[in-house]
Amino acid sequence: MKTIPLTLILTAAVILGSIMGMNYLRGVRSKPTMIGAHLLLGVLALEQTAMLLAGSPNGDQPSESPYGRVTLFLFFAALLAGLIAALVRHRTREANLALAGHVGTAIAGVLAYLVWISHL
Repeated sequence: MKTIPLTLILTAAVILGSIMGMNYLRGVRSKPTMIGAHLLLGVLALEQTAMLLAGSPNGDQPSESPYGRVTLFLFFAALLAGLIAALVRHRTREANLALAGHVGTAIAGVLAYLVWISHL
């Protein structure tokens, strides 16, 4: 039960990211509200992961699984790569590299999360 909020947040972030990725491949610029919502969901996912890992204020016990730390690291790396991609967006080569890093670490983070919750 304690993983349901994070699962919903990640699902929404993945759906928005997929839509934005398709827009990017079509050469269409995504709306700023969509970008902002994706960023907000990513930050929320990072925060929820940290709460699950450390134990939340409502008394839930911290997770003992090492997959939690891997998930947290990958979500942080995805957030950082996404921010770097936004900062260097006028340099096409660097932006594409940062965006590829963002997508790769985000996919790895979601997969690590799925493994983590299957061991909880």
